[in-house]
Amino acid sequence: MRLSLRMRRLLSWMIGLLLGTGLAFILVLAITLWSPGMARYLMRMADAQLEALELEGVSGSLARGIHADRLTWRDGDLTLSADSLAVRVDWLCLIRGELCLDRLQAARFTIQDASPPKPDWQGLSLPAFSVPVPLVFRQLTVETLVLDAPGAHQNNLGRFEGRGRLEGSLLRVGRLAWQSRGSLAGDADLEATGDLFFQSPFRTSLSLSGQWHPPNIHLPWRAMHLSLTGPLTRLEARLVTENGLEATAVADVTHPRLPLRLSASLSRRMPELPWLAIPARLSAQGTLLGTLMSTASAGLSLDGYPELRLQADAAVTLEALTNATIQVSDGEGTLTYSGSVSWRDALSAQGELHARDLDLTPWHPALPVQLSGRTRLALQARGSGWDVSAHRLNIAGHYGDRPFSLAGDGAWLTDHLESPELTLTIAGQTLTFAGQAGTALDARVMLDAPHIDALIPQLSGDLSAKLSLSGTLATPRFDLTTTSNALSTQGMRIRDSQLRLSGTPEAHTWEIRTHRDVTRFNAHGTGHVSRDQLQWTAEVNALSLGHADDDVQLERPASLVLSRSEAGLTQVALSHACLASGINRICLSGALDPPAGQFHAMLDTLSLQLDGLHAWQALAGLPVRLGGVLAGRLNLSGQMSRPRIQGELDWTNGQILAQDGRPLLTALEANWRGDSESGHLTFAATDGLNNRWQTATPSEYQLADTRMALKPTCVVSQDTSLCVQGVAGPDTVDLTLTGTSELQSLLAPHLPSHTRVSGPASLHLKVARRPGRPATAEGELRLDAPVVETDIPDAPPLILRFDAIGLTAKADPEQIETHLNVSGPYLGHARVQARIPRKRLDQPTVRFDIEQLSLSTFMPLLSATRTLVEGELNARGHWTGGWRNPLVEAEINLTEGQLSGPRIPIPLEDLNLKSTVNGQRVRLEGLARSGNGQLRLTGQGRVGPDWQANLQLTGETIPLSAPPVLAGTGTPDIRVQAARDAIRIDGSLRIDRADIRLEGGTSRVDPSSDIRVVRTERPEPAAGHAFPPVTLNLRLDVPDSVQAQGYGADLKIGGRLEIVWSDRQSLTGQGLLQIREGRYEAYGQRLKIRSGQVQFNGPLRRPWLRIEAVREVDTTVVGLRIEGPPERLRATPFSEPSMPEDHVLYYLITGRPPGGQSTDERQLVNRAMLSLALTGSLPVAQTLAEKLNISDFRVGTQGEGDQTTVQVSGYVSPRLYLEYGFGVFEPVNTLLTRYRLRENVYLEAVSGIEQILTLLWSKEF
Repeated sequence: MRLSLRMRRLLSWMIGLLLGTGLAFILVLAITLWSPGMARYLMRMADAQLEALELEGVSGSLARGIHADRLTWRDGDLTLSADSLAVRVDWLCLIRGELCLDRLQAARFTIQDASPPKPDWQGLSLPAFSVPVPLVFRQLTVETLVLDAPGAHQNNLGRFEGRGRLEGSLLRVGRLAWQSRGSLAGDADLEATGDLFFQSPFRTSLSLSGQWHPPNIHLPWRAMHLSLTGPLTRLEARLVTENGLEATAVADVTHPRLPLRLSASLSRRMPELPWLAIPARLSAQGTLLGTLMSTASAGLSLDGYPELRLQADAAVTLEALTNATIQVSDGEGTLTYSGSVSWRDALSAQGELHARDLDLTPWHPALPVQLSGRTRLALQARGSGWDVSAHRLNIAGHYGDRPFSLAGDGAWLTDHLESPELTLTIAGQTLTFAGQAGTALDARVMLDAPHIDALIPQLSGDLSAKLSLSGTLATPRFDLTTTSNALSTQGMRIRDSQLRLSGTPEAHTWEIRTHRDVTRFNAHGTGHVSRDQLQWTAEVNALSLGHADDDVQLERPASLVLSRSEAGLTQVALSHACLASGINRICLSGALDPPAGQFHAMLDTLSLQLDGLHAWQALAGLPVRLGGVLAGRLNLSGQMSRPRIQGELDWTNGQILAQDGRPLLTALEANWRGDSESGHLTFAATDGLNNRWQTATPSEYQLADTRMALKPTCVVSQDTSLCVQGVAGPDTVDLTLTGTSELQSLLAPHLPSHTRVSGPASLHLKVARRPGRPATAEGELRLDAPVVETDIPDAPPLILRFDAIGLTAKADPEQIETHLNVSGPYLGHARVQARIPRKRLDQPTVRFDIEQLSLSTFMPLLSATRTLVEGELNARGHWTGGWRNPLVEAEINLTEGQLSGPRIPIPLEDLNLKSTVNGQRVRLEGLARSGNGQLRLTGQGRVGPDWQANLQLTGETIPLSAPPVLAGTGTPDIRVQAARDAIRIDGSLRIDRADIRLEGGTSRVDPSSDIRVVRTERPEPAAGHAFPPVTLNLRLDVPDSVQAQGYGADLKIGGRLEIVWSDRQSLTGQGLLQIREGRYEAYGQRLKIRSGQVQFNGPLRRPWLRIEAVREVDTTVVGLRIEGPPERLRATPFSEPSMPEDHVLYYLITGRPPGGQSTDERQLVNRAMLSLALTGSLPVAQTLAEKLNISDFRVGTQGEGDQTTVQVSGYVSPRLYLEYGFGVFEPVNTLLTRYRLRENVYLEAVSGIEQILTLLWSKEF
């Protein structure tokens, strides 16, 4: 379809119009957006339309952004202003129906609120609004945010930067950063994100992370995370810090009293709070502007102190704690406060303080106090001080190991102390205070200490004191009285003393009275304090010192002046004070300048008779008594640290005595003259052993720089000389001591009379110390060819000759090292080296080496036993580990040894022993020859506190000798087990050959007339003897070939015997020995033993014998059955066939039947029958004797025929022996009494037909 020309023109015109309109619109829009003038026009219109808005210095355009020098918005009392405000809008966002602020920036934004402050919190309220168009903030920057509140300076809150979106009532914060340094809000570097809904109930979901440090508050964390969630009526805040703190709070911030529920916990230690230990918890519930019921628990840890646990419960307000219970515990003790604490106007507290088992020692080592108790406490802060009062104070505990208590009422106010009565008692010592002490004085202090050492360990005795104070602090008046009884310190004992001080500082009197043993000291005077010159002057009006008949008096009053300034003591001056006693006189005067360290003093001594100055010596507490005459003069001056002394002293006819009067030095003559730089000293004296000592030449010394140089100085006495020289000072010592002596003259006074030591001795000792280094010492003691001789009565002389004995020693701070060398012709050579640590004296290291030590050297010590000892001993090793648990590595050898003598049952020859010690283990091997046999010894053990040993002794054909009882040979196999608590010996001994001769005679019961037995009482062993108990269990094998003789018998025996013994019981035997053959002598006849045995079942010395001894006469057999222990044998005649006893005895004695016997034969038979009768009655008689405490009781016969008598004898006491005899056929009675006067000397009296008195003396050869 073709358009008409008109239509085409109309269409062209319409298109042109549209294009023109569009171009015009674009032109108008460009002018509007890009024209600065249009922007200023629009801002002026806004300023004119909005009365609250004020704009200054507007520039820019709507497209590029608008800049205003200042924008101000005023709404009532609220004024908002922005300086250097820049705004740029992204107009393309309008296409999406949003208004986008691409940039909103202000150099300074000020919030000024001129409204008066609200008196109370009324709750938080936010405006409810909704924007019709979504508002997007892409970049919001405020370089400085200022808060200007009434009555305060402008406060810089820091810089804010962020982005967000406001859509309707919802504000979404994409990022809001806050940075602040030193502003009202402190130092901050926080970022916030979240949502805020500006419609009821105003829900919030915000999260803040970063660092914040409020001003004047030190938060114990650097980084934190805070989240706020929920509506304002139940807003929950949760705080989490980097160091383990978690806290949660839920509050209604719209409520006027802010209801709150709070909980917090700490899971790990905070380096910022090192004193706070975990776990720590806090919980509270209530209203923040009302009362919070709070509970808290935490640990408190301080370096060097025990960890504490804190538990608190209280009702908390903004002004006080009420119903509070605060408890602190260290695990053993607790301190609890119950009451209230307020800080409304000033800090104050009222409540009860209760302590239980509280130990203050870890907190203050100088105050070792453990206490328990309670008191009512009131505390009030007043200015820079405190007012503290304690009522019903009652505390008890221990001060160290001494009990103490504190009771009463007291108030410690800001400027004074007052108490009706406050009593402190320590171990029975009481200190009481009553009254007030402060600006006004009205107080009494009393001390009652019957045992003052409980308070002051350096003192002992009874001390009491009373002090009264009155007046004011500016013009005080005091009255002090002290009394003591048996007061002593550092060895000085004062029997009783009194001190009285009364008056005012400007004018007071003083008096001292003391009595020490027999020494008296009395002094009194006046005193004056000059406050303007800070000077105290004491006038000593009288002074007396008495000792027995001595009396020392002050010749005239003397004065002592002490001056001081605020810096301290400035001068001490003493006037010419003279003390005199008889002809003795001492005058002293001087002055002291403490700040400059200068002083001057002069001491005159004129003919002091030391014998008469016992009072001075007793007062000085000298351990000795001095005598003689001391004269001279001394001048002292210069610096106190280096005083200069000049003078001369002479001591003549001097003596130094012990307190018991024993002379230590007598006839002493000494002279000193010199000064502080040099001097000379000479002296001579006689010691307690009557040795005269004197200086060979005057001793010279020099002093320089606190060092004393001593020239060679020698002191001599007979053959002894000691010399010393060198330098000594505080940091340098170099001294050398040398000496020589003859041992006999040096040691004779100290040795027994029968011992003599001779030979020269020399000593060299050097002590050195260098600056900054510890001291060392080394020395040598040498004895050349010493000889030790002993000449003991009734013993051969012992002479020990040495080639030399040398001892060297060296000591330093780490150890002591010694070397000992001993050599001699028979003693061989011994070397001992020891190292001893100075810090462990019980842990020495010892090395020893002994060569060719001959045992024959010590034979004179065994001469009384006629024992031969020979051999050579060699030993080498070392010792470590201390004295109680030694570790020894050693080897000990004995070669070519020999041991024999009358008392040695097994003589040994060619004895060779080898012992090795490894740590605490010991091994022993040995071999010896004895007769024709050989003996072997092996063993092992352990040394130390729990020592033990196992030994085995074996041999073959070993001689057994115990003259005159035993001679023969045997084969031993014996084992010894020894330990600390017991020694056990067991094994076997086989008798190869033996000849045994037992004590005893024939079958007659009576002993020989020349035998007298004197029993010696054996002392009981001491209880608790250190030697361990010993037990023996030995099997003895006896062959049939062993010959035994004794008790009228000649036998051959054999069998087996178990021998048992311990130190708690006698030697016992268990076994049976059979009598194989033999003869038994009875009534002059040797009867043949037909059978017999010796049975052991108890004490070895009391076996039970059964013997049948017979005599065969034709077809008749007669004999004796002998039975019983050896000392109570009973013989019973028997015959085969049976016949009367007298016929049996006749057969035994004559060898033929009875009939036609002679008179002699008849008497012999009668005597035999009497002997049998006595033998039968002997057990009964001995039992009776034991009950009468008669020892060695015997019954027997003596004489023949009509002269036959019965003898009864025994010991009534160890010294008195009685023997009574009566005739059998004749009326003859005899009494013999023997009394031992002393060893080997007896007095004997015989009463019978004749009266005889005899003095007997016996001697063994």
